[in-house]
Amino acid sequence: MGRKFYILYILAKVYFNAVLRIIKNTIIMFFGKTKLERKFSCPIKLKKQNFTFQKKFAKIFIKYDECKNCVYHCCHSRINRFDFVDCYLQGFTLKQGISPMHKISHILPSVADIIYRMYRSQEKQLPRENCFYYSSSVGCLLPIGSRPNMCIAGVCYNLLRKFNENDLRNYSSLLNQYIFFHTKCFFYLFEELKKR
Repeated sequence: MGRKFYILYILAKVYFNAVLRIIKNTIIMFFGKTKLERKFSCPIKLKKQNFTFQKKFAKIFIKYDECKNCVYHCCHSRINRFDFVDCYLQGFTLKQGISPMHKISHILPSVADIIYRMYRSQEKQLPRENCFYYSSSVGCLLPIGSRPNMCIAGVCYNLLRKFNENDLRNYSSLLNQYIFFHTKCFFYLFEELKKR
């Protein structure tokens, strides 16, 4: 029973990260809506840290092939997954971070979706369009270091259940660090928005 509660605790942190991402995007949209066409120069140290985090997440995920057989995988739909902080880290214009998944109105439906996936993910799903960066044979086509926050830090109940105890602890710790890092990047970007 303790393991199940620990997994639910980790899922709560995954969801907290998603809510935080939406709040950060909303703040940037409010204060920087006239600057969305611009690119902002991200410090190299942040880019390097982002690459290191993505590498560490990948090192855990690569051990499990649960995602390959998932009938409701995270990469369904061609909706944009890059938020404003991702755009800042990758050198995109902020406009490329606009997505329905990064709006306040997405918070409640996403809770219902998480609960649905936890208990119904083995159902056969109708074929859907995949994310532009997803290939059924190799997974994500984006190199490590270039993937959006929601794709590298997000994880579902079924995948967490497969993690061994050590990987659960490592993932939980890494997620804590990444949430802090992504928030630090947000403040860097916010400072840039205030300057211009």
